Amino acid sequence: MSRLKYTLGTLAAVPCLPFLLRDGKRIKGSVPVLPEAANPAGINGSGARTINLLAFGESTMAGVGVSDHKKGVTAAVAQVLAQEYDATVTWKVVARSGYTMRAVTHKLLPKAGDFRPDIIVTGIGANDAFKTNSPTEFAAAAREFIKKIQTIYPGVPLVFMNMPPIKEFPAFTRLIRFFIGNLVELHGAALAKTVAKYENVYYIAEKITFKDWIHKADKELTADDFFSDGVHPSGMTYGIWGRETGNYIVENNLL
Repeated sequence: MSRLKYTLGTLAAVPCLPFLLRDGKRIKGSVPVLPEAANPAGINGSGARTINLLAFGESTMAGVGVSDHKKGVTAAVAQVLAQEYDATVTWKVVARSGYTMRAVTHKLLPKAGDFRPDIIVTGIGANDAFKTNSPTEFAAAAREFIKKIQTIYPGVPLVFMNMPPIKEFPAFTRLIRFFIGNLVELHGAALAKTVAKYENVYYIAEKITFKDWIHKADKELTADDFFSDGVHPSGMTYGIWGRETGNYIVENNLL
């Protein structure tokens, strides 16, 4: 079904291609190029138990949109784990803005060094959609990523975070939100099917909608408040997303 939807979507996009290219150039010219966050390693908590958290991924995991990883999603996950398990959580981020699933597998996995995780969290998906990789290609890349993770870190739980909410990116035009947003949802469906075939691998399949998240911030907000530049998350968003991910780990007894 995903393959059929992708094919139909591709055919529908053909007559819109000039407009998609035009919109893409405008967006690229108007969205500022933000740096990755500093200090991609840290410690949260001071409990007796020790938990090592390793994070891989693209710009979201790289902390684009905040100045320091202490304000990023991985530190927010670590804070939940530290509180819920009364633990000292040592975390490390290995991520790069612009990377696809396959690039993360081949270029980033070797860079984790001798860090020995108790749990691994990854956030990948936007760049595969931007490059219009098919759901089949994305699923194949996910299988390769999972197999390499399980070879390098046998027995360690692997959690794929939610797909990025491209349909809600304020900087994108309606046309791009429609085509790329639908594609990333197809990738999410393909990832869910892939993950189901492996033990100790999990995918947080719930779609992110900022309408649902607004009440969690205890403020009167609009969708724009969740972004640093119309594309990448703000510090507030990283905090909510990290807490949601940490709670998923706790509620599913992954540690």
